[in-house]
Amino acid sequence: MGPQDTPDVMDDEDHQISSEIYEEVDYSSPRKPTFNPCLVYDDSLTDAFMSTVCKLLGPSGARSIYVALEKRYVFTIADCDSVAPCYEYFLQCLKQAKGIKSEEVALDFPQCFRYDRVKELVMWKLSKA
Repeated sequence: MGPQDTPDVMDDEDHQISSEIYEEVDYSSPRKPTFNPCLVYDDSLTDAFMSTVCKLLGPSGARSIYVALEKRYVFTIADCDSVAPCYEYFLQCLKQAKGIKSEEVALDFPQCFRYDRVKELVMWKLSKA
């Protein structure tokens, strides 16, 4: 399968996650699938992502999903401060998700490849409750 054959995961028109992603995950593998979305910066995309997480962690699904993302801060007049509203929405979705246990992962582990580990970087482990 080449890059041109890679299935679309997100439909830009209605933000529905394609069912093809479920076929790509080998649930019999001893490794845990890892997804690193860069889509929690829009509430409707976050909703679609959380829906997919619930399906992936379903009865015969993944054991855990790791989510790495950066908090994106914006200055708002309403708050007169820099806030991360989309990240806060993501946290709200985590709290409301039924059957999902979420825990923030400490980032004190060694880096295995080169990247900027900025202070806004966070990682979450999502698993069945």
